[in-house]
Amino acid sequence: SANGDIEFVGRADEQVKIRGFRIELGEIASAIEVDPSVGQALVVVDELPHVGKRLVAYLTPVGGHVVDLDRIRARISAALPDFMIPAAYVVLDEMPITRHGKINRDALPAPEVGSVTRRREPETATQRQVAALYARLLGVATVGADDSFVDLGGHSLLASKLSAAILTECGVGVDIREILERGTVAGLAKLVDQRRSGLVADDEDREGEPIPLLPSGRRLYEHGNPRRLAETHVFWLPEGITRSTLEELLNAVVGEHEVLRSRLDRERLELVPRTRQSLRLVEILTEDPSDAAGAEIGRAVDRLDPEQGWMLSAVWLHPEGEPGVLILVVHQLAADPTSWRVIMQELESRWQSLVAGAVPPNSQTGGGYRRWANALVAEARDVGSLPFWIAQLDGEDPPIGSRRIEPELDREADVAVTVESAPADVSAVLLNSGIPMEQLLVAAVARTVAQWRRRRGQAAVETLLAVQVSGRGDATAETVGLLGTAYPLRVGGTDPLGIGPRGLVERVARQHSAVPGRTIDYGLLRYLRADTSAVLRQYRDPQILLNYLGHDRGFEGDLLRRDGLLSVSGSPVPEPESAVRHELSIAVLIMGTTEGPSIGTLWQAVPEVLERSEITELQSIWHEQLGILAKELW
Repeated sequence: SANGDIEFVGRADEQVKIRGFRIELGEIASAIEVDPSVGQALVVVDELPHVGKRLVAYLTPVGGHVVDLDRIRARISAALPDFMIPAAYVVLDEMPITRHGKINRDALPAPEVGSVTRRREPETATQRQVAALYARLLGVATVGADDSFVDLGGHSLLASKLSAAILTECGVGVDIREILERGTVAGLAKLVDQRRSGLVADDEDREGEPIPLLPSGRRLYEHGNPRRLAETHVFWLPEGITRSTLEELLNAVVGEHEVLRSRLDRERLELVPRTRQSLRLVEILTEDPSDAAGAEIGRAVDRLDPEQGWMLSAVWLHPEGEPGVLILVVHQLAADPTSWRVIMQELESRWQSLVAGAVPPNSQTGGGYRRWANALVAEARDVGSLPFWIAQLDGEDPPIGSRRIEPELDREADVAVTVESAPADVSAVLLNSGIPMEQLLVAAVARTVAQWRRRRGQAAVETLLAVQVSGRGDATAETVGLLGTAYPLRVGGTDPLGIGPRGLVERVARQHSAVPGRTIDYGLLRYLRADTSAVLRQYRDPQILLNYLGHDRGFEGDLLRRDGLLSVSGSPVPEPESAVRHELSIAVLIMGTTEGPSIGTLWQAVPEVLERSEITELQSIWHEQLGILAKELW
């Protein structure tokens, strides 16, 4: 760009976006052409009512071969993530060609809806129930017992809806992969009947007493559908690890923490623990785990579904006879950043005990989420700080972008993400100042917003921030679950540029001290009490979220050695249907560099609200203000 930035604008080949995922059509075609019966493959996008956009593969055979569609489907299902699997296959004698020698896409025949020439009517009550669900979700008039969900146009997103519908109407859980792999009406009905009989006979799969969802979880599910909103970590494993050992370690940790084996009751806003542990370890043999990790992360994320009790996915990716890597994906509802430290330390401790031949220690924190949630529900009745929070939210807050965010409509699929880092010398001064980093960052945001509004001729008003905090104390330091919360705060006065850096930081410190009670009390009033929630819901969220994540400590033990690069090799937006709540989100992480610790920032905004050039300008102001704080404050 003119500013000297390098911007990724996509590839010149056939890249499309379906259901929030960017897909290379040529990559799918190449995977199909690996089959020896296929001469040429072309993958296109078409659209059906009720179903939406879907992938269709057109194939031609090699010589006199017969194209083996069952083998191709199985191979593609194993090789590619769900969102890249074609919904329909069409075999042609040859591709239609234009007079210019190119494939004539307009002449490609539409795929037939359904895979059965002579339809067999559903015979059992369960088959009729499943067929009715197919018809309703896919917009098909009639569905036979042997009709396939995929052949009728189904894809992974619709499979998740079918999975939820089966759970609601049939009373059993069937996951997305089972639907896509065993998706005839008769096959799925048989699975449902098996699960029903198993539920009656197996006392081990009963559910426990529900747990109230904390404010952070209620906020997460207030808008949108964050089914796959997850955090992923990839760890290299030690020599000698076996599948049975991995399963033992993971099941022990899942067993200790109710939230990891709970399902979300979205209607009642409760977590319902399952007595049977909800973990499936997928083992995949591959010559190069690093090369395969990105695709497998995408598939692991897609298997998550809190409303069915699938809070985590685990994949062991390794060459034959070698340890390889463990991909661990946990939904954000079940684990915030602090929870990950707890999970990793427990896995490490249990591994060391196994190696030493000792009895693994029992965690004393497994019920921490339940105790904390029940305590907050009880305490919410006595919180009396409503006037303070109204005072923060009530007042002018001129738009920082072209429009205000609408959480009912705006989604993470449209968010642009950029990363910046402050110079090491500026970072060193601020990190060693003796002043809490949270206060310095709030001061820098207040000055940045004031400068931004001054340049645009807006009124000088006190900056309103949403400040993200961990929501933890000594009692919950080892608790696994989403405890973090955000609260609104007016900071810096109406002229933070005029009072000088030291005076501003002192004012920010006083404003933090003036918060009555605890900062988590806002969440209690907003989400755990009907009377105060009705009042606070009338106000918009602050436009800017500041989330200080602390230092990136990494993790490396005898069992787990985290690979930071592989951990971010999956989809950058694992849940495009999550709601956007703020016009600008700034996450701050202290990162280690060769020159020393650096203040790194991750900026998230919808380009329609704040264009890339405007984010660049805001980042420039931000770095200028950090430099002023470092230079003038000390």
